Amino acid sequence: MNKLICFLYISITTLPVVLSYLLDRKYRRKIKLITEDDNKFYNQLLSVTMKNFNCKPHVIEKNECSENCSLAYQKIIQAFISSAKSSICLCIYIFTLKSLTYELIQAHKRGVDVRVISDQIMFETKSQRDNFSILSKNEIPYKLHSPRSIKMHHKFCLIDKDDPERAKMFSGSLNLTNQGFCYNFDNTVLTNNIYVIKRFSDEFEKLWNLF
Repeated sequence: MNKLICFLYISITTLPVVLSYLLDRKYRRKIKLITEDDNKFYNQLLSVTMKNFNCKPHVIEKNECSENCSLAYQKIIQAFISSAKSSICLCIYIFTLKSLTYELIQAHKRGVDVRVISDQIMFETKSQRDNFSILSKNEIPYKLHSPRSIKMHHKFCLIDKDDPERAKMFSGSLNLTNQGFCYNFDNTVLTNNIYVIKRFSDEFEKLWNLF
């Protein structure tokens, strides 16, 4: 009886310690894996602030004022798109920048699979409709959401999403317009985090099939 009591006492007193050790070890292992994964990926933030509200002339004249100039930001996005080797999936509420339209067309011509999703109401504005007319003339497929009462408010772009070595994306509040780059408080994050890309890729395919 005394042995049983002793065994139970030792078990009860040591069990929390053992469990705590095992949980702590599991937690540290997860943190280590997350840290190792983070070291594989990059993240770059483009943040449009009040300083960018004076950058419209720089965009027009093609003359950057700094590394945070709106024109510099547009060039980063343009280079991102032009780097595509296999696919571009653009899901965007408003898209009127002709320089980026040109990059999509050039990508399509070199064999990149380009698809675009946008908002039905925004499509009815002249600037957006004209831009998508250019895409259509160059046989780039696009889809518009329905019903009209709901906004297709996403702003993200996936580059080579099915290639683990090359996959990357950008996403944020920024629309691909001069207004977005020069006159709004906006942001977008560029990353090659494959876990984030997978989630956005699933969303794009769901929307493409839905519309």
